[in-house]
Amino acid sequence: MTTAPKPNTAPPAPGRPRFTLGDQIGGGPLGSLHRGEDLVESKAVLLRLLAPELLSIQGALQALTGDLKNAAAVSHPALVRTLGFVDLNGRRAIVSDWVTGRHFGEAIAAGHKLPPGQIASLSKALLQALAAIHAKGLAHGSVQPSNVMVSAGQVRLADFGLGRVRQRFPSSHRAPDGGYSAAADVYAAAALFYQLMTGVNPIGNAAPAAPGTLVSGVPQALGELLVRCLAPQASDRPSSEQALQAL
Repeated sequence: MTTAPKPNTAPPAPGRPRFTLGDQIGGGPLGSLHRGEDLVESKAVLLRLLAPELLSIQGALQALTGDLKNAAAVSHPALVRTLGFVDLNGRRAIVSDWVTGRHFGEAIAAGHKLPPGQIASLSKALLQALAAIHAKGLAHGSVQPSNVMVSAGQVRLADFGLGRVRQRFPSSHRAPDGGYSAAADVYAAAALFYQLMTGVNPIGNAAPAAPGTLVSGVPQALGELLVRCLAPQASDRPSSEQALQAL
């Protein structure tokens, strides 16, 4: 009988970085995304090389450092973990767990719609993650289709800790009152699931139609909850915990 080899937990040799940079897999206004490797734990990681233009903005680095530290203090199965903020080849990089799966931006771009029962289940999982964030007095600030994915049948919410910096750039799923608050997170989550169910993006619509008027089979309570979460005034929306209880 043989035993499985133990993972390599020895530190890298002096002068050798812990993380290695691999192929670029995407990018955006915050910088380029790369597959990387953690040489200590022998596992794949996601590396975001921050754009120099972003770091040149006064206060951006300080805000990002503080927000990533706060994000690391919140643990939930549906949150993609941020593992560190490192200097890599002379560039600032954010290290996160490597998560495989498809994000909802792909589903929306392909015109896919999800049935109400699945929407209710996915909404519950995302609201649980948001409730964990909001219970700490924090906000996500970047709940949008490309940051919500399903991996191994489980909802995963990425980019926690980047929300405040993301406010400097446009978003297709941002609340009318702004994007960095618990109420704005609830609005953005509702907008995402409204669109996944009906094919219509409710952003910018002061009075979105009841989902049941656009697709069949929507339970009245679910439709009413989504519309409440999409209220133009933040004070008229339920909290993530209240929405979770309603589900």
